Amino acid sequence: MLDLLSDKIREHIIKNPVSYILLTVFFSLGIIGGAYIYNRYSPDQVRLLYDFFEKAREVYINEEVNSTLLFKNAFISSFSGLLIIWLSGFTVIGIPLIFFTVMKKGFVLGLITNFLITNFKGGIITSLIIIFGQGLILIPVYFVTATYGISLSGTLLKVVFGKIKYRIDLKNYLLFYMGVFIFALLFVVIFALSEGYFTGNLLKWYFKS
Repeated sequence: MLDLLSDKIREHIIKNPVSYILLTVFFSLGIIGGAYIYNRYSPDQVRLLYDFFEKAREVYINEEVNSTLLFKNAFISSFSGLLIIWLSGFTVIGIPLIFFTVMKKGFVLGLITNFLITNFKGGIITSLIIIFGQGLILIPVYFVTATYGISLSGTLLKVVFGKIKYRIDLKNYLLFYMGVFIFALLFVVIFALSEGYFTGNLLKWYFKS
């Protein structure tokens, strides 16, 4: 079942280059926007971020890593983004919502990365540790799910405006769309586990070294 779904997703990627290009563009715009907005922060806003990160760093250095809590937080955050993208596919206005969610993710990464690189010695390495799992697992999962969501939302839009008639194929696609969500959820769990039990301990080792 997973092999069949994996093959279909791979085929879908090949057949939908425009969607992936647009998602990459919006994600990149989010990163650029996050970096730009950070540069517009007032000294007080920067200080708040700095104090927050310093407290977090002290916790990593002086206390045991709470891998369970890190896993839980990573799962909730990544699952909520996945759920918004997936559910957006069921609406006729889902396409802009999907692009907005992807762009928002890029915005957060851009802001955090710029903040770390600007304010901390070793900020580049810290940011790479933080975003590695997201770039390797989470973002590709978001992109695949988003592309299927865009396809479904576009199909529903055509049905509403009578450009295509409702057919049994749509029912089959909805079932497959559910399978995509389960497949994506599996990788979200893997990502959350890596954040809780690998990234957290790697950050602790790096901060103490």
